[in-house]
Amino acid sequence: MTTTSEAVMGFEDETAELIQRLVRGPKHLDVVSLVGMPGIGKTTLAKRLYTHNDIIDRFDVCSWCTISQVYNKRKTLLELLGNLVPPNDNTRSNNELAVELRRHLLRKKYFIVIDDLWSAEVWDDLKSCFPDDYSCSRIILTTRQDKVASYTEVFSAPHHVRLFTGEESWCLLQKKVFGEESCAPQLEKIGVKIAQSCGGLPLAIILVAGVLAKLNKEEIRWEEVANGLSSCAAGDTQMYMDIIELSFRFLPSQLKRCFLYFGGFCEDELLVRKLIQLWVAEEYAVGNELKSAEDEAKGYVMELIDNNLVMVVQRSFFGEVRAIRMHDLLRQMIQVPVTNTVAFRCIISFILKEDQIPYALVARQVSVSILLLVLVTGRAKGQPRFRLSASTRITRALLRCLVDEPQGDQRCIWLPGLRLSTST
Repeated sequence: MTTTSEAVMGFEDETAELIQRLVRGPKHLDVVSLVGMPGIGKTTLAKRLYTHNDIIDRFDVCSWCTISQVYNKRKTLLELLGNLVPPNDNTRSNNELAVELRRHLLRKKYFIVIDDLWSAEVWDDLKSCFPDDYSCSRIILTTRQDKVASYTEVFSAPHHVRLFTGEESWCLLQKKVFGEESCAPQLEKIGVKIAQSCGGLPLAIILVAGVLAKLNKEEIRWEEVANGLSSCAAGDTQMYMDIIELSFRFLPSQLKRCFLYFGGFCEDELLVRKLIQLWVAEEYAVGNELKSAEDEAKGYVMELIDNNLVMVVQRSFFGEVRAIRMHDLLRQMIQVPVTNTVAFRCIISFILKEDQIPYALVARQVSVSILLLVLVTGRAKGQPRFRLSASTRITRALLRCLVDEPQGDQRCIWLPGLRLSTST
């Protein structure tokens, strides 16, 4: 896990309680699951524990891995080993890596975080790597699924992460908007109202803070944001989706396109270098006399980070951002399958007028039913043949939806730089 200088706020009481459970528990290996809805702060709480001095001082070794929906055993093993030993030969098999991981943990008091566990089968595949030699070792799991938490339970019951209180919500919003400065008195009342409208979900608070930080610190502008949140019913999923949409709506047009671009990736982490290459190749970022296309693309990445829409997961020794990821809740919004004619009309509307983007319907990765309108081939050898009659703008935008991920028995072909003539 790459830590940053950003302060982790909230969870003081839960941190203290969990620290006691972790350092005072049984001599056997114990597993403590942090359970809660997306965006509630499971990873943040795990990070607070992982970097806490009471943990660092009491355990011999610590390591962290992130699983996510797409489980990659090799990546997981290398990530866990990478925090324990210097980089080594990566040509070894998964079994060899698993044996080495277990060997490095034997007869040590270890602390492991397994972030974003989605299935019991993944746990079954990994648990043999973690020896129980009565050394008071501990494993923290984060999951949104109660059944996974119950399945992995050993001695300690799962810990359900709570929502933020109104006071915690306001403190977090202030920190994200003003940093070390104080909120202006005329904004405090409306600011508290906005914080409470986020329903106690830390991710929602952070997203709204990203909007407020870009606006002029004027009461009338903050009222606009508050009015956009006031219609949300507290506590339901739609409320949080509306908050994400609000954050999206305030983005500049070019950043909206860059944000939606993440819908085409299944990876949990994305290398910034790879993303910049794609944005330059597809003319999402265009240079000029003063700035290269690469620098323009880097600027877009930093703006998405500043708006709290993507998170930094890896930095270089000199602090340069190497890898980023999008929260599952945000990625879920831009990967909603489009399978009906109403949705298709919305996509065409977006293409013809990019500023009016139907947020929950437009994605770079859309369903096969839409992709069939462009190009779908089977797995047989040979080049595909097709004919497409559409405007150049529609053609190019739809082709950007194509990804090289298998979908059922069909495969969509990624064709960078393809140019088609139009016909009427």
